[in-house]
Amino acid sequence: MLVFMLSLAGIPPLAGFFGKFYLFASALNAAPSELGLLWLVVAALALSAVSLYYYLQVLKQIYVTEPGQGPIAAPSPILRQVAVAVMALAVVVLGCAPNLLLGPLARAIQAAGF
Repeated sequence: MLVFMLSLAGIPPLAGFFGKFYLFASALNAAPSELGLLWLVVAALALSAVSLYYYLQVLKQIYVTEPGQGPIAAPSPILRQVAVAVMALAVVVLGCAPNLLLGPLARAIQAAGF
């Protein structure tokens, strides 16, 4: 859960960071001479910091706060644990090497004629 929440917040070197980076870069390149969307990028960066606070609050509840008295969680099946671990590894790998996904996507876009 830690990897996924930090990726949503845009922390490097996770995949969410490069998603936000490319989004902000394309917004700035839309009108490079006048920087018309600069206000939008600044607002998005500020709200990303706000979202980080809320994501960290969820992680605090998961990892730091003592659990209350309630039903005991049943152990999850091994196949589910393996699937989540593979997805977390994919988030880290795509964050460290985003060209593994961006190269094939760029070729597909060019082949489609866009």
